[in-house]
This record gives sequence, C-alpha cells and structure tokens, in this order.
Amino acid sequence: MRPALWLCPVFALALGAQDADPKYMGVQARLDYPIGDLKDASGPVGLGLSIFLEHQLEDGYAVRLVGGMDVMGKGLGGGLTGDDRARVFHFDVEGIKFFRPDEDPNLLGPYLVAGVGAYGWELTRGGNSTRTVRWGGSVGFGYRMSTSVDAEIRGHYSSPESGFNAASISVGLGYRF
Repeated sequence: MRPALWLCPVFALALGAQDADPKYMGVQARLDYPIGDLKDASGPVGLGLSIFLEHQLEDGYAVRLVGGMDVMGKGLGGGLTGDDRARVFHFDVEGIKFFRPDEDPNLLGPYLVAGVGAYGWELTRGGNSTRTVRWGGSVGFGYRMSTSVDAEIRGHYSSPESGFNAASISVGLGYRF
C-alpha cells in the first residue's frame, strides 16, 4: 500500500506537465432531481460526481467516456422514512454534437449530448436493500463556456427493477483539465 502513496506525486507532476490545450480529462458535479418512482423511493434531491475522458472528432463531434456515482435520499433532502435512498454507479459512453463547430475552433457554445451505459443500482426502501445492474441512458443540452468549463442539463432513465422506472433531471457543471 505504501508504494502506491509514493507514486501520487509522480502522477501529479505528470498531469501538471500536460499541454494546456486540448483538455481531455475532467470532472463533473451535479444536482439530481428524481422524478416518478425514483422520487417516491429516495426523496426530492440528489448529488452526483463523475470523472470523464473526452476525445474530439471531426466536424464538431466528440465522444466521452464517463464513470461516476449519484446518491439520492438519506440526508440529501430526506427519504420517506429517513432510511430510503438510491445510489447508482454508472459507466457511460456519450456522444456530443456541437452546434457551431465552424465559428469557434475551441468549440465554445451550445451542444447536444446523449449517452448509454451500465448502471449499478442500490435501492434501500424500508430497511430492505436490493442491488442490480441495468442499462440506462441520458440526453440533454450543454453549453461550453470556456475551454475548461461546461454546464449541462439532461434527463436520465433506467429501470433498476421490473415495474420501477428511475428517471431524473440533472443540472451539472464540468471542469476539464
């Protein structure tokens, strides 16, 4: 375990030595607003955090690999009993289409984002917990404010159990480095 700690400064120096542009890696923090069955099971608000790798393609397209976690309920707006909550770990592949690729070489401005991925759910309701892995997807709009900062609003959908539709709307802020 200790040798891994000695490698942290090496990795930090390597990240600091990267070119300023283009920026491929990033983090995104978001507020989640569950709707439907998910709101009934977890409460009115959630928080999420993701890391991503983004690769620019030609003609204003990009592809993004995303891994992250969202937590809803239990101290984040309160579940129905205080023990009700939902956690989801996700790995997604997303496509991005910038609306004005010819006007700005940095691809600043609005874009459309859509993704599909594997969602690992943990639902706790009334003290009983279930875990499943299911497919899910998202679609939304974003705005690239600078070469480092994006804002997004999107809808998410997955079905962690038969008859249970997990949908949410999220508002996120991303930072690329």
